[in-house]
Amino acid sequence: MRWLLLCRERHDFVEALSSHLGKNGIEVDIWLQDCLIDEQIMNYDALILKSKIQLFIYAGFLAKKSGMPVVPDPRVAYDLRNRWRSELVLRRIGLNVPPAVMGLKENISKDVPGDFFPAISKPLLGSMSQGIKVVESINELSQFEENELLYLQKVVKGTHYEIDFIGDEIMMFEKEPLVHETKGVMETSVPPTVVEIVETFKNRTDLILGDLDIVIGDEIWIVDPGTFPNFQNVPHAAGKVGNILLGKIRS
Repeated sequence: MRWLLLCRERHDFVEALSSHLGKNGIEVDIWLQDCLIDEQIMNYDALILKSKIQLFIYAGFLAKKSGMPVVPDPRVAYDLRNRWRSELVLRRIGLNVPPAVMGLKENISKDVPGDFFPAISKPLLGSMSQGIKVVESINELSQFEENELLYLQKVVKGTHYEIDFIGDEIMMFEKEPLVHETKGVMETSVPPTVVEIVETFKNRTDLILGDLDIVIGDEIWIVDPGTFPNFQNVPHAAGKVGNILLGKIRS
């Protein structure tokens, strides 16, 4: 079988995943974001969307339309790529998300009450902690351009965690807020309430792997979902992910 893996860059996890699949009889080609999406993707037996950039998601839709297995489903990747759409997805399946607003700076300054702040400004399209800014008060909106479209998520109090899941395995890491997944993390036990949240998210999105950034305080808040992280805190992650992919696509 020939699989096509679409990713931003060839880092260690991607290379290890490709190597593991190769040892299991899969020929893997890796295309980066400077690739050209055309009929060549029809030469493959499966498509893996390691990244949610728009070009790759469109490739996923094309491949799925032709009957090719695509992991994760491009529709789910499309929805979770956009922070506003991902919030709607999480609300629809009954998960708790912090209050958020989206609009032009002028309208937010005029219509959003001061007690909404502090808030986190997040790029509408993005992942991890890239491009995130803390907005302590309404006065700090002055740092943005007048016609800039903003997505602001209210800061919720509590301890921040990264939840990784690969198949039935769930791992939980306490982390510093607003930092990359590998900085200052500490593994902790997974309480039943978090297991229930992960199972709900998996079942309603049909994801076989992914991650959730959560905050646990008076409530449990889902602040950011993901479809295919690098699992940098999970031992032997490439082999585990490879086996899950093999089982899904060969089934």
